Amino acid sequence: MTNAVATVLENLTAKQALWCMEYLANGLNATQAAIAAGYSTKVARQQGAENLSNPVIMQALAKLQKPRIEKANAGADRVLAELVAIGFSDLSSAFDDDGQLLRIKDMPPVLRAAIASVDGARVTKIKLWDKCQALDKLAKHLGLLKEAAVNINLTQFVMRMPDKAKTVEEWEERTTKALPPPQ
Repeated sequence: MTNAVATVLENLTAKQALWCMEYLANGLNATQAAIAAGYSTKVARQQGAENLSNPVIMQALAKLQKPRIEKANAGADRVLAELVAIGFSDLSSAFDDDGQLLRIKDMPPVLRAAIASVDGARVTKIKLWDKCQALDKLAKHLGLLKEAAVNINLTQFVMRMPDKAKTVEEWEERTTKALPPPQ
């Protein structure tokens, strides 16, 4: 254990410190970390949840994870850059001037980031990540999508009414009772 890690864990009990190290090593699985740290399997789930709600432990975890995130270069800027690459990918840059498919290593890095898979030893098929999903995530992150209440005025539409309703108003009253209230 390095001095930096020891400093982060010094405010924890030995079992809590071990739990933190196991939590990070076990893919952020609190229950498995509790078992690996020596907690009983009967209380491991509860103990894992308690540890995740302990502010001192959470502060230690945040400090322990920071260098990992920086080392992996998986910060928010990198994630956004990858989403931008997928969302705004242009497949035309995968071809040369004669319309021949470029080798993967010759494609621009932003296009390579958008490639989900390739088929064949000689590339015959390229599958890109879902652009709509990437753009949706970007739009939500940037606050471009707002949930809007849909206000439906049923009398503006021509529709077939159930035979028990004699008027549009009667049908509208009966059907809107089944709908959830507008938000």
